[in-house]
Amino acid sequence: MSGSGKKTSLFHSDASATKNAIIGLGCGVAYGITSPLVGHPIDTIKTKMQAQKGYATGGMFATAKTVFVKDGLKGFYRGLLPPLFGSVFFRSVQFAAYGAAHAAKPDGPDGSLTKAWRTEIPFTGGLEVRVLGAGLFAASVRATFESPLEFMKVRRQTGSNWRIYGTWQESLRHPLKEFSHIFTGFGITWMRTAGLMTSFFVMVDYGYRYVPDLFNAPLIGPFMKGGVCATMSWWLIWPFETMKSKVQAGDEGGSAWKRAIAQIRQKGFLSLYRGILPGSIRSFVANGTSMLVFTYCQKLQQSED
Repeated sequence: MSGSGKKTSLFHSDASATKNAIIGLGCGVAYGITSPLVGHPIDTIKTKMQAQKGYATGGMFATAKTVFVKDGLKGFYRGLLPPLFGSVFFRSVQFAAYGAAHAAKPDGPDGSLTKAWRTEIPFTGGLEVRVLGAGLFAASVRATFESPLEFMKVRRQTGSNWRIYGTWQESLRHPLKEFSHIFTGFGITWMRTAGLMTSFFVMVDYGYRYVPDLFNAPLIGPFMKGGVCATMSWWLIWPFETMKSKVQAGDEGGSAWKRAIAQIRQKGFLSLYRGILPGSIRSFVANGTSMLVFTYCQKLQQSED
C-alpha cells in the first residue's frame, strides 16, 4: 500500500528518509519524556519482583505495598533520572533510525537494491523486507544507548550501586573499567530489544495495511499502536526482559542462558514471566499515552510543512 500521503507505517510512505528521520527525532523526544513519567512507578514494581531479593514471591499489590511502607511515594520513582534522560535520547534515535531506514532508497527509486529492500516476503501477507530490516536497525541503535541506562536504572531500583568503586574519585581513576561495567547485560538487552522493536513494527505495519481506519482513528489508533501492539511485543520477549533484569541487578548465576536454564529447572518456565502483570499495565498505559503524544507531534510538524 503506497501512495501520496498514505500511512503504511508510523511514517508516510512518500516522505524522504531525511524528513522521516527529522520527524522521528522530534516526536521521539516527546514520546521519550512521556513514557517514563507515566510508567516508572509500575516499572519499579516489575523490576523488584523480577530481580530484588525479598520481593521474589509477593504479587504486584504486595510488592507495591512494601515499597510504599518502606520508602513512601518516592520509592516508586527511585532510579527515574537515568531512564528519563535516556528515554528522551534512545527513543528519539530509535524512531529516527526506523523512519529513515524504512524510507531509504539505497540506489535510487528504480535501483535493484531499493526494489530488494521493498520486496514482499513470501507467505507473510505483504510484509516487506524493509519493515524487518528497519526494525532491527532501530533496535540496534536503541540498545547501544539504552543498555547502560537500563543498567543504572535497575541497580538504583534494586538498591545497588551501579559503579564498581565506592567513590567517584576511584571511578575516575579507572574509567575504562567503569565504562565496560555499565554495559553489563548488553547482549541480552540487544536480543530483548531486537525482538521487541521488530515485532512491534511488524504488527503496526499489518495494522495500517489491514485495519487502516482503526489505526488512523484519533484516540483509539495511538492506543492500538502504543498500547496493544507494544504490549503484545513485550509478551513475546518477556523471558529476555526477566533475564536482563537479573543480569543487570548483579544476581549470581553466570550468563543469561545459564540463569534461564537454572530458573526453569527450579521454578518452571512460567517463572520467566514473573512481573508480566505490572509490566503489561505499564506498557499499555505508558506506551499508549506516549504514542498519543507522538501522533499529535507528527500532526503538528506536518501541518507546518
